[in-house]
Amino acid sequence: MPKKTWKNHIRPILIDGDLAKIELQDGSYALIDADDIHLAGDWLWFALDNHKGVVVQRACKGKNERLADVINPPLLGIINDHRNGNPRDNRRGNLRYASSSNNAMNRRKASKHPYKGIAHRSQNSWRGQIRISGQIQYLGNFKTAEAAARAYDDAARLAFGEFAALNFPRAGETSELDRPHFSKR
Repeated sequence: MPKKTWKNHIRPILIDGDLAKIELQDGSYALIDADDIHLAGDWLWFALDNHKGVVVQRACKGKNERLADVINPPLLGIINDHRNGNPRDNRRGNLRYASSSNNAMNRRKASKHPYKGIAHRSQNSWRGQIRISGQIQYLGNFKTAEAAARAYDDAARLAFGEFAALNFPRAGETSELDRPHFSKR
Protein backbone atom coordinates (compact mmCIF):
# COMPACT_ATOMS: atom_id res chain seq x y z
CA MET A 1 0.00 0.00 0.00
CA PRO A 2 1.47 3.40 -0.95
CA LYS A 3 2.34 5.88 1.75
CA LYS A 4 -0.37 8.52 2.17
CA THR A 5 1.07 11.88 1.25
CA TRP A 6 -0.46 15.19 0.26
CA LYS A 7 -0.05 14.09 -3.36
CA ASN A 8 -2.33 11.06 -3.05
CA HIS A 9 -4.47 11.61 0.05
CA ILE A 10 -7.57 13.79 0.21
CA ARG A 11 -8.34 15.14 3.67
CA PRO A 12 -11.90 14.86 4.98
CA ILE A 13 -14.04 17.97 5.02
CA LEU A 14 -15.21 19.04 8.48
CA ILE A 15 -18.82 20.23 8.67
CA ASP A 16 -20.10 22.61 11.34
CA GLY A 17 -23.70 23.61 10.58
CA ASP A 18 -23.74 25.64 7.35
CA LEU A 19 -19.93 25.90 7.31
CA ALA A 20 -17.48 23.37 5.87
CA LYS A 21 -13.71 23.39 6.45
CA ILE A 22 -11.25 21.91 3.98
CA GLU A 23 -7.85 21.12 5.50
CA LEU A 24 -4.97 22.47 3.42
CA GLN A 25 -1.42 21.11 3.22
CA ASP A 26 -0.08 23.77 5.61
CA GLY A 27 -2.54 22.79 8.38
CA SER A 28 -4.83 25.79 7.81
CA TYR A 29 -8.40 25.52 6.54
CA ALA A 30 -10.31 26.85 3.56
CA LEU A 31 -13.92 27.73 4.33
CA ILE A 32 -16.84 26.95 2.05
CA ASP A 33 -20.59 26.69 2.48
CA ALA A 34 -21.69 23.17 3.47
CA ASP A 35 -24.00 23.17 0.41
CA ASP A 36 -20.90 23.38 -1.84
CA ILE A 37 -19.16 20.23 -0.57
CA HIS A 38 -20.07 18.41 -3.80
CA LEU A 39 -18.00 20.97 -5.75
CA ALA A 40 -14.85 20.66 -3.65
CA GLY A 41 -15.00 17.27 -1.95
CA ASP A 42 -13.09 15.07 -4.38
CA TRP A 43 -9.99 17.21 -4.72
CA LEU A 44 -6.83 17.89 -2.79
CA TRP A 45 -6.67 21.64 -2.09
CA PHE A 46 -3.57 23.59 -1.17
CA ALA A 47 -2.64 27.18 -0.33
CA LEU A 48 -0.07 28.65 -2.68
CA ASP A 49 1.85 31.80 -1.82
CA ASN A 50 2.33 33.73 -5.03
CA HIS A 51 3.34 37.31 -5.79
CA LYS A 52 -0.27 38.44 -5.29
CA GLY A 53 -0.83 36.66 -1.98
CA VAL A 54 -2.29 33.28 -1.05
CA VAL A 55 -4.39 31.34 -3.55
CA VAL A 56 -6.33 28.22 -2.57
CA GLN A 57 -6.18 25.94 -5.59
CA ARG A 58 -6.02 22.40 -6.91
CA ALA A 59 -4.13 20.74 -9.73
CA CYS A 60 -6.65 19.80 -12.41
CA LYS A 61 -5.73 18.32 -15.79
CA GLY A 62 -2.29 19.88 -15.83
CA LYS A 63 -3.36 23.35 -14.66
CA ASN A 64 -4.18 24.95 -11.34
CA GLU A 65 -7.77 25.86 -10.57
CA ARG A 66 -8.76 28.29 -7.81
CA LEU A 67 -11.31 27.18 -5.21
CA ALA A 68 -13.14 30.50 -5.58
CA ASP A 69 -13.58 29.81 -9.31
CA VAL A 70 -14.98 26.32 -8.67
CA ILE A 71 -17.50 27.71 -6.17
CA ASN A 72 -18.38 30.84 -8.20
CA PRO A 73 -17.40 30.33 -11.89
CA PRO A 74 -15.86 33.53 -13.27
CA LEU A 75 -17.28 35.42 -16.21
CA LEU A 76 -15.30 36.48 -19.26
CA GLY A 77 -12.89 39.24 -18.14
CA ILE A 78 -14.28 39.17 -14.59
CA ILE A 79 -12.62 37.49 -11.61
CA ASN A 80 -13.63 36.47 -8.10
CA ASP A 81 -12.77 38.83 -5.27
CA HIS A 82 -12.93 37.98 -1.56
CA ARG A 83 -14.91 40.69 0.27
CA ASN A 84 -13.00 40.24 3.53
CA GLY A 85 -9.63 39.88 1.78
CA ASN A 86 -9.12 36.33 3.05
CA PRO A 87 -8.45 33.96 0.11
CA ARG A 88 -9.10 30.98 2.39
CA ASP A 89 -12.71 32.13 2.94
CA ASN A 90 -14.56 30.86 -0.14
CA ARG A 91 -18.12 31.00 1.14
CA ARG A 92 -20.52 32.35 -1.49
CA GLY A 93 -21.37 35.35 0.69
CA ASN A 94 -17.69 36.34 0.71
CA LEU A 95 -17.18 36.04 -3.06
CA ARG A 96 -18.08 38.77 -5.51
CA TYR A 97 -17.31 39.45 -9.14
CA ALA A 98 -14.73 42.14 -9.83
CA SER A 99 -12.63 43.43 -12.66
CA SER A 100 -8.86 43.25 -12.21
CA SER A 101 -8.80 46.94 -11.35
CA ASN A 102 -11.65 46.52 -8.81
CA ASN A 103 -9.66 43.72 -7.23
CA ALA A 104 -6.55 45.91 -7.00
CA MET A 105 -8.53 48.63 -5.20
CA ASN A 106 -8.89 46.64 -2.02
CA ARG A 107 -5.29 45.50 -1.62
CA ARG A 108 -3.58 45.82 1.71
CA LYS A 109 -1.34 48.75 2.38
CA ALA A 110 2.10 48.23 0.92
CA SER A 111 4.11 50.56 3.12
CA LYS A 112 5.49 50.41 6.64
CA HIS A 113 3.37 53.39 7.69
CA PRO A 114 0.52 52.83 10.14
CA TYR A 115 -2.24 53.57 7.60
CA LYS A 116 -3.01 52.97 3.96
CA GLY A 117 -2.64 55.95 1.61
CA ILE A 118 -0.12 58.03 3.53
CA ALA A 119 3.55 58.94 3.23
CA HIS A 120 5.76 60.45 5.95
CA ARG A 121 7.23 63.74 4.76
CA SER A 122 8.94 65.15 7.84
CA GLN A 123 8.67 65.05 11.60
CA ASN A 124 5.39 66.98 11.64
CA SER A 125 4.01 66.35 8.17
CA TRP A 126 2.20 63.47 6.50
CA ARG A 127 1.06 63.35 2.87
CA GLY A 128 -2.22 61.74 1.87
CA GLN A 129 -2.18 59.99 -1.49
CA ILE A 130 -4.25 57.52 -3.52
CA ARG A 131 -3.56 55.54 -6.68
CA ILE A 132 -6.40 55.64 -9.20
CA SER A 133 -6.01 53.97 -12.60
CA GLY A 134 -2.27 53.68 -12.05
CA GLN A 135 -1.80 57.37 -11.28
CA ILE A 136 -0.90 58.69 -7.83
CA GLN A 137 -3.07 61.60 -6.77
CA TYR A 138 -1.88 63.71 -3.86
CA LEU A 139 -4.51 64.66 -1.31
CA GLY A 140 -2.50 67.25 0.61
CA ASN A 141 -0.17 67.55 3.59
CA PHE A 142 -1.45 66.91 7.11
CA LYS A 143 -0.12 67.37 10.64
CA THR A 144 -0.99 63.81 11.69
CA ALA A 145 -0.92 60.41 10.05
CA GLU A 146 -4.55 59.91 11.09
CA ALA A 147 -5.67 63.08 9.26
CA ALA A 148 -3.88 61.94 6.08
CA ALA A 149 -5.46 58.48 6.43
CA ARG A 150 -8.94 60.02 6.79
CA ALA A 151 -8.34 62.02 3.61
CA TYR A 152 -7.37 58.76 1.88
CA ASP A 153 -10.57 57.10 3.14
CA ASP A 154 -12.74 59.93 1.76
CA ALA A 155 -11.03 59.70 -1.64
CA ALA A 156 -11.21 55.87 -1.66
CA ARG A 157 -14.95 55.89 -0.91
CA LEU A 158 -15.51 58.15 -3.92
CA ALA A 159 -13.14 56.34 -6.28
CA PHE A 160 -13.58 52.69 -5.29
CA GLY A 161 -17.03 52.40 -3.69
CA GLU A 162 -17.65 48.97 -2.17
CA PHE A 163 -14.14 47.80 -3.13
CA ALA A 164 -12.38 50.37 -0.94
CA ALA A 165 -10.26 48.96 1.90
CA LEU A 166 -10.38 51.73 4.49
CA ASN A 167 -8.39 52.80 7.52
CA PHE A 168 -11.47 53.98 9.43
CA PRO A 169 -14.49 52.10 8.04
CA ARG A 170 -18.07 52.98 8.75
CA ALA A 171 -20.66 50.28 9.43
CA GLY A 172 -20.69 47.76 6.57
CA GLU A 173 -17.39 48.89 5.01
CA THR A 174 -14.18 46.87 4.67
CA SER A 175 -11.44 47.66 7.15
CA GLU A 176 -7.88 47.77 5.88
CA LEU A 177 -6.54 47.06 9.34
CA ASP A 178 -8.65 43.93 9.93
CA ARG A 179 -7.75 42.28 6.63
CA PRO A 180 -5.47 39.26 6.87
CA HIS A 181 -1.92 39.64 5.64
CA PHE A 182 -0.24 36.67 4.07
CA SER A 183 3.48 36.76 3.55
CA LYS A 184 5.71 34.33 1.74
CA ARG A 185 7.26 31.64 3.89
